[in-house]
Amino acid sequence: MTQSGMHRFFFLLGKPASGKGTQIRRILDTFKGSSFSTGDALKYHIARRTELGQQVKAFIDAGKLVSDDIVMALFRDSAEHLGDTTIGESTLFLVDGFPRTVGQYEMVKRYLVEKKIPHSFLYFSVADDHILRRFTGRLTCNTCFTPFSTIGGTVAENDACPQCKKGKLIRRSDDNETVVRNRLAEYRAATAPMVEHITAHEKGNFTEIESSRSEDEIFNDVRMLLTNAKISLKKR
Repeated sequence: MTQSGMHRFFFLLGKPASGKGTQIRRILDTFKGSSFSTGDALKYHIARRTELGQQVKAFIDAGKLVSDDIVMALFRDSAEHLGDTTIGESTLFLVDGFPRTVGQYEMVKRYLVEKKIPHSFLYFSVADDHILRRFTGRLTCNTCFTPFSTIGGTVAENDACPQCKKGKLIRRSDDNETVVRNRLAEYRAATAPMVEHITAHEKGNFTEIESSRSEDEIFNDVRMLLTNAKISLKKR
């Protein structure tokens, strides 16, 4: 990565279905930048059979969780291929759901300090009961994989996808109360302590966003924050 000072890293944290993915799509439609998620990076490197992809595949084939070192390597690889930005512009690098543990945060923090990268952590705060309603009311396009909510009655199961116009909206098998409660328990065990740790150590770089509100209300807060950070808008 060159001219790293021209890229500002924003780490989006929160429980499953706290609204991070939706906001990332809206942010990148408005502001200049790109995004990283561990899942997308895993798929990218495995599909291209890169050295990192081979290491990831070895873990998966052995039925093991991918190590923190490998996840950090995936993140670093994406960060270091951001390229240059236009002089005078400030460009986003949005990081979705990473880091997830205190150990991963410490690795990320060392990298950010070493590279002198400006960064912020955005925590999307929402109660468990609201998460349950979102998951059980969620539909996903079987072609473009865009998620939609049945809350409000604008879409229904088996509708044509409003986004790609090709697929239909289906209910994923893991969008049920038992699975969601298990995921929330995993979050409380591993990620909630990290958020508390970050809150204590990133006082000037940490913003909590109340995300039980509507998409538009949340985005208005995010847009104001990014505007104040002088992130460059996309040209229309």
